[in-house]
Amino acid sequence: MDPVLVGYLGLVLMLVLIFCGIPLTYAMSAVGFVGILYIKDFNFGAMQEAMLAWEKGGDAVLMCIPLFILMGQLIYQTKIVSDLFSCIRTWVGHLPGGLAVAGVVACAMFGAVTGSAYAASATMGVTMMPELLKYKYDTRLSSGVIAASASLATIIPPSVAFIVYGILTETSIASMFIAGIGPGVLLALAFAAVIVIQCIHNPKAGPRGPVFSWKERFVSLTGMLPLLVLFLVVIGGIYGGVFTPTEAAGVGVTGVVIIALVMRRLTWAIFKAAAKESAMLATSIFFVILAGYLISRFLVITGTTKHIIDCTISVGMPPWMLALSMGALYLVMGSIMDSFGIAILTFPILFPIAMAAGFDAIWFGAFATVIIAVGLITPPVGMNIFILHSVVKDIPMKDMFIGVSWFALAHAIVTFLMIIFPGIATWLPMTMK
Repeated sequence: MDPVLVGYLGLVLMLVLIFCGIPLTYAMSAVGFVGILYIKDFNFGAMQEAMLAWEKGGDAVLMCIPLFILMGQLIYQTKIVSDLFSCIRTWVGHLPGGLAVAGVVACAMFGAVTGSAYAASATMGVTMMPELLKYKYDTRLSSGVIAASASLATIIPPSVAFIVYGILTETSIASMFIAGIGPGVLLALAFAAVIVIQCIHNPKAGPRGPVFSWKERFVSLTGMLPLLVLFLVVIGGIYGGVFTPTEAAGVGVTGVVIIALVMRRLTWAIFKAAAKESAMLATSIFFVILAGYLISRFLVITGTTKHIIDCTISVGMPPWMLALSMGALYLVMGSIMDSFGIAILTFPILFPIAMAAGFDAIWFGAFATVIIAVGLITPPVGMNIFILHSVVKDIPMKDMFIGVSWFALAHAIVTFLMIIFPGIATWLPMTMK
């Protein structure tokens, strides 16, 4: 059988296994290993698995994943983010939809030091929703704000998705982190605009909160300082060339521990819980990455990757149409798969196509990650919605999906702007040079 045909059949089989409920790691590993055995032999296949485990297991770059996850878990477990939301609320809570806007900012800053959309969705759901309901905010708007804003953690550094992209495509992770700032800030502004427009049109959707004195506002700034300092140290250190991403992750964990100890919020039980959860998440991510490498090598060995690239380029689509086509593919996959699985599955295949088409590697990584983040809030998967519903059971999931729809539209507009103005993602990384 033609090796290229074997590669395509392997992709079809892998998708069938995924749709049947087989975990992504097992589906990719099984197809990749068995496919290599068919094309080569058992010794070659076993050698490929052993080499991947050895090479990636000793990769210092991968160390930043468990460290950034641990940093986020410590912030979550010590409830530092609750102080952040209270601070922002005192400044903008009295405006139309002000509490919801405060939630967007809080989610953005929380994501800026955790990189986990799932943690942001659960944490902000517990922190924000009671306050929003207390001031009679519309339940659809409230749930939509939290679910959509939590997706910012996928884009604003330190994003695990950017780390995975950098590892799989050998692109600078530091540059990817900085590339996420522009789209992340633009998305946060777009979400805030959606809130303001809705609340101006229907004031009852987002009533004004209490007005705080200037003294209370300035005093509340102490609640923002921990996360602001962490962000400036971690991302500023990477931007300035002081730290590598792995070193920055270690500095970030140390900073969280020191801050939590000073605030007297860190106990041995909390640290153990954060470390255990981080180890479980990091281990699962590590095995998915290995599986992604294995299926990628299988497609290269069969020549399927080259065939896909040649067929795509031979069509002669202009770059903007190719970008839109890739975006449409990501949106379709986002409706049936989780965002991390999409990244592992598609980056090794679509990255060579993007490079052959002349796309900038950093821009494509930012563009793909922004599109993938939409999958966190679109049905039927919409993991942010499911996680939010697990901590806020009183609001029907249908209302949550309706509430997030306007924010998904804002997300799509920002993605389109990235195609027209690629500098949104590439300007800051270029200044690093």
